[in-house]
Amino acid sequence: MPVLKKGRGVFTRERIPANTIMEIAPVIVMDKDREHLDKTLLRRYIFEWGKLKDRCCMALGLVPIYNHSIEHYEVFHGF
Repeated sequence: MPVLKKGRGVFTRERIPANTIMEIAPVIVMDKDREHLDKTLLRRYIFEWGKLKDRCCMALGLVPIYNHSIEHYEVFHGF
């Protein structure tokens, strides 16, 4: 759904309870090369990955259009 001056997004008319799984999606896991990734458009769509957060991933499916601001409303769990 397009949002004026914001682009596309995913919305709900109902409250989403805490710890609700919104989507299970495949990911592309990458080395955490922040210097390189921060120069690309991916910088806004990657998540930290792994127990040590020493890698990152790009989630596929609808995940990239969920809220992805620095102040996250959703939490992404990588396994």
